[in-house]
Amino acid sequence: MIIIAIAVLLIYTLTLCCINGKIPNSLSQSVFMLPPSASWLWTLVIGFVAVAVMPKMLDVAGDNWKFMAFLSCIGLIFVALCPLSPRKNGIEYKVHMTGAWMSAVCSQLLVAVTKFWQMSLWIPWIAAFVFLTCWYGWRTKVLWAEMTCFATIFILLLS
Repeated sequence: MIIIAIAVLLIYTLTLCCINGKIPNSLSQSVFMLPPSASWLWTLVIGFVAVAVMPKMLDVAGDNWKFMAFLSCIGLIFVALCPLSPRKNGIEYKVHMTGAWMSAVCSQLLVAVTKFWQMSLWIPWIAAFVFLTCWYGWRTKVLWAEMTCFATIFILLLS
């Protein structure tokens, strides 16, 4: 299931980037690249990834850390159910952002306590952040941070 989740996420992201000819600022903003009648695809993809990885995340997490795996997947389900909204004062936006942060923080804490060395996968992002943000600005930094979160979790689950 992990391989299928990786494939689904990559196919979704790469297809939208190729069709629209640009990289979104964040994975969440990719929902704006979809026609309004197809925004359900966002929910399907992100929801599938969360549900597909949850059993393995719970297996990989030690007994003391299963709650982190659970909260990470539940956060991602919140993100899926509440696609990013341009109205930042709406409840959908608040649920989306809370779920996104909950998923990111809990997933990375799980990686840190399970296989700390895998946190080194953040080194290229940190280097790019320092260099690109300071001198050029980096519009897609959030997207690449999200992809780094997914990469660390996927590698943890496959190892």
